[in-house]
Amino acid sequence: MSNDSSSEAHGLDHGWPRSPLVVGALALVLFVVTAAPGVLWGDSAKLTLMALDVELIPQPGGHPTYVLLAALWVRLWPSNPAYALNIFSAISGAIAVGLLYRSLRFSLGTAAAAFAAGTLAFSHLFWNSATLAESYAPAAAILAGLLALSVGYFDDPRPWRLWLAALLLGLGAGINSIVVIALPALAIPLIHRWRQTGLRHVLPAVLFAGLGLIPFMIAGVVTGGGIWSFMAAAGGEFAAYAQPPSEVFRELLRYPLYLAYQVPGPQGLVLIPGLVWLWRHRRPELQVYLGVWVLVVAFGALWLRQRQFLILSVGAIPMAAVAGAGFRWAIDLAAARFQRSLERVGIGVAVAAPLLLYALVPALSARLGVDLTGGARTVPYREMSYFLQPWKAEVTGPMRYADEALAILGPEDHIFADFTLARVLRYRQRVRDASPDAIIEIDSYIITGDSDGYIARLEAALEGGRVFLADNESDYYFLAALGGRFDVTPVGPLFEVLPAG
Repeated sequence: MSNDSSSEAHGLDHGWPRSPLVVGALALVLFVVTAAPGVLWGDSAKLTLMALDVELIPQPGGHPTYVLLAALWVRLWPSNPAYALNIFSAISGAIAVGLLYRSLRFSLGTAAAAFAAGTLAFSHLFWNSATLAESYAPAAAILAGLLALSVGYFDDPRPWRLWLAALLLGLGAGINSIVVIALPALAIPLIHRWRQTGLRHVLPAVLFAGLGLIPFMIAGVVTGGGIWSFMAAAGGEFAAYAQPPSEVFRELLRYPLYLAYQVPGPQGLVLIPGLVWLWRHRRPELQVYLGVWVLVVAFGALWLRQRQFLILSVGAIPMAAVAGAGFRWAIDLAAARFQRSLERVGIGVAVAAPLLLYALVPALSARLGVDLTGGARTVPYREMSYFLQPWKAEVTGPMRYADEALAILGPEDHIFADFTLARVLRYRQRVRDASPDAIIEIDSYIITGDSDGYIARLEAALEGGRVFLADNESDYYFLAALGGRFDVTPVGPLFEVLPAG
């Protein structure tokens, strides 16, 4: 097995940019131009509120490292906090693209590294995560850095590479716990280099990983939570959202469709050759990429279906690296005089093909009756193309919904809303310095199926003013239970609850 496959050794530079800053800057332009202009549904609004309030929660879903970074960032850009965090994701995505390019340029050559960078930047799920305020793009930047250090450790096992990777692992866990799937990226190099390094590199790495968890510790001190409460919260979240075994198997069968849509065009055709090329020339790297990718797919199959779109976005990084190796395989097969033309055409198609596919697929899937959204729920002013098109520059539905809903609300009125809509409403009230108490979040009633408690809370709210439902989703708002006692009447984007008759 040879690890001597550098671009310099094979002369495959051909004028492509050597600096990852250039590639990262191009990705940044793409992500900034297509970033959402304001607040988006669900977790995007939730994380923006947490950043504004510096809400530190020592739990896997608390994202304490992300909250600390985001809290600083929104204070540097106070005029539109939601847009500021969308740009934070864009910058994070661009960093991930630049780091992947830097990592692969020396092992695959600049053309193949550029192909991989383009594959990552235009992969549907990754591009999508880089245009909205979620923790997945910053997590991807951490993962890209960790993978680059891991791959570099094979060729030059300096301890600082491993220690910095361990620090990133700890920090990444506080950005999004999905980063923990990068453990193979640390374990595999250690196994390969064990005779040379032994415990001399491992024990400091454990210390550095612990240092990366300091934001979790800070959150624990602030809230008074300890390690047992952390473990209980992690177990409770997993129990609440994990899929049963039969569903997991079904989800795994669906991943070829996700894969085909995530890596459209020629990239998908070179994945298998990429695996072969890496097996022959960079086998330890292949083990790292496959280890991370398999864990991403397994975790995605276990988790709530709607979250798979974002969970799988970090898996685009090892997939793009394999696609780059497949492109290197194609370059190696071509005659020397055709290599430069192949590089230009291949990279050009790799950029253009996704744009065409993303433009066509929403209409085509609707015509064929095929649901590619993972069964996502319909909410006001959100079309299903929201999930199928990664660009979000024209997505103003959440802001429109919140403005129209709050314009209806009087001083003593209340809106009953589930999490997805409640956080958008609360965000708009927060930036307007209005009281968020008018928004009553009903997720606790939904999770437990407590229709009696829900109705009792609704009746109490009616004594002080009008009551509106944020949506008419029957399962979420217990419409069947309300039917005999109340009338539900549309008022703008809301639904007013009135006594029957």
